[in-house]
Amino acid sequence: MNLARRVNRRPDPIAVVFLVLMLALAILTSLDWLLILEPRLRSEAETTARALTDANARSIEQIISLDDDELDINTIRSAVSEMLILTDAQTATPFFVGVDLEFAPPWEQDSFSMGEPKCDPCFTNSIPLFQTGSGRLIGNLTVHASPVFYQAMRDDTRNSFLIWTTGLLALMSLGWWALSLHQKYSTQSDIRASAIFDASPIPLLLVGESDGTVKDANEAAETLFATTSLSGLNMNELLEPTAFSQLASATRHGSLSLETTLKLPEGRLPVIATATPVDIDERLSLIIGIIDISEHKAFEKRIEAEKEKSESASRAKSDFLAAMSHEIRTPLNGILGFTHVLNKTSLADDQREHLELIDISARNLLSIIEEILDFSRIEAGKFQVRESDVDLPNLLADTVRLFRVKAEEKRLELLYREAADLPHWIHTDDLRVRQLIGILLDNAIKFTPRGGLELQTSMVTDNSETYLILRVSDSGIGIPHDELPKLFEPFYQVDQSSRRPFGGTGLGLVIARNICESLGGHIEVDSEEGHGTCFTVKLPLRLGEEKIPENNTALSTPLDARLPDIRALVVDDDPINGKLLVYLLQARNIIADRAESGSRAIQMMADRQYNLVFLDLHMPGISGWDVVKELQRQQGTGERKYPPIIATTADVQKDSRERLLNDGMDDFLAKPVNPETLDRIITRWTQAKAQQTG
Repeated sequence: MNLARRVNRRPDPIAVVFLVLMLALAILTSLDWLLILEPRLRSEAETTARALTDANARSIEQIISLDDDELDINTIRSAVSEMLILTDAQTATPFFVGVDLEFAPPWEQDSFSMGEPKCDPCFTNSIPLFQTGSGRLIGNLTVHASPVFYQAMRDDTRNSFLIWTTGLLALMSLGWWALSLHQKYSTQSDIRASAIFDASPIPLLLVGESDGTVKDANEAAETLFATTSLSGLNMNELLEPTAFSQLASATRHGSLSLETTLKLPEGRLPVIATATPVDIDERLSLIIGIIDISEHKAFEKRIEAEKEKSESASRAKSDFLAAMSHEIRTPLNGILGFTHVLNKTSLADDQREHLELIDISARNLLSIIEEILDFSRIEAGKFQVRESDVDLPNLLADTVRLFRVKAEEKRLELLYREAADLPHWIHTDDLRVRQLIGILLDNAIKFTPRGGLELQTSMVTDNSETYLILRVSDSGIGIPHDELPKLFEPFYQVDQSSRRPFGGTGLGLVIARNICESLGGHIEVDSEEGHGTCFTVKLPLRLGEEKIPENNTALSTPLDARLPDIRALVVDDDPINGKLLVYLLQARNIIADRAESGSRAIQMMADRQYNLVFLDLHMPGISGWDVVKELQRQQGTGERKYPPIIATTADVQKDSRERLLNDGMDDFLAKPVNPETLDRIITRWTQAKAQQTG
């Protein structure tokens, strides 16, 4: 079948009017040619070029719309290249000489041009490309179409003009000859349209709009359906149910496309089907385009599989680090705890000095573990901030007071300059701000052999937004200028012999930068080798609601004076940690028993009444969680009978407390055990018991 024979052509009214005018006004023949026929030919040629451009633009639009987030530039370039090789069947002149594809954000950097950038004269058409479905603007396609249609018509017109000027005697015959010549041009346009249809690299089917019967197909479609006879085939036999009925609505809504499955003898093929309405043989038909997206679908599956593998590896790494943290913190709890206990006894001066060195070494190791855990959370995308109203001056003063002791040990002066207009209450993450300042002060102390360091605060307004400025400067060894860009890279340390003795993991500044970014700010560094370093932190400043400070006078009262006969059960399979906590409780006049397993703890709680239970979570056999579940099962729906459960664990991730409370625990005591934290927990629950019994 030939598409050219199917195209409906009606008599051209312009040609008829032109013939009448030529018979009546022979003297105006030349003027009529210039003012009527030639502009008409140019308009028709431009219309044909625009239609061809729009058809190819729609095909490219479907290719671009396959992915919401990424553009397959190679596939788009290939489609554009196939546009540029379309030529006129008679003259071998390209239909298109140049294409400019300018993408809208965020893909503007992928814009490109192909072919000749300029063509004179050319028909230039700019067509916006929209995302199918959402209507989102993807980019703008500018096509420079060669004047092949116009040149052919213009050449023929010039020939007829020469014939018309041979004499007025042949005016009538020449007029009819011009009309037949015009019909010849129409036939040539039909041939060109057929050539474009057949030469398209996209499989195209000419289909009846009402019955869906295939009337014609191009070479690409015949290749695709090589094992299927298309003659008289219905589109409902090729596409999924309801797919053709949706495409048929293109007659009402213009060109449409949808993702569906093509039924082939060898299997199902995922495709994008497009429908464009055309008027052929005075009847409405559809040109159905079939775009194979099987490779794209396979690529999506590979990407999804790789993403799952990556997420699985990240989860495994996080779980491993959490487990290692628990295993390392457990013996550290014994080291730090019994160091604290020994420090309360009578010791010789050299023994006390050795004990303090052990304590310092253990706390340095604990600090390294904290940095590694924070870095693992950053890599896994789980580094979070939790904002609340914070007393800023007290936060800064407490942090400086903590590090002033460390500075004085190195005979360094630590200055703190507070801005006069510093607000009292702000909305931020208290713990993260303390950690950020602590990292910078600790670095300054570490790399300052002599002199001192300073923490300075100020405020600045930029674009109607107020920022808090924290500036930590020191008189230390400084950093070479060429090393500054690498300073915030993980595990990086300036490779300089003068810095090697200072040690560290190289993660502190990475964590500091991540804290700044998580709080919506940023950090900068300025340094000169041998003349010190200055870190400047800029954080958005949001005011909080002023709160009345809590009165913690309860801690000033001896524990044994608040509630007599407190009995606690310590459940821990590790003998060192269990004995340590028992000793700390007994030192606070609390009667403490110890259970080495979960099953033993359940039995002891059944035999004796306890006011507090300190429960280790990670125990072999019956874990701490299993103990709580058994207590809840024994209780049923009645009134709670078992005592408050304080979870003791080395898992100190930021959401650990909330997770444990949701699992049925009443409180949380992190390892290594901080004596002050232990006092607060005992006070909290003994006061609660006193109120109940009172």
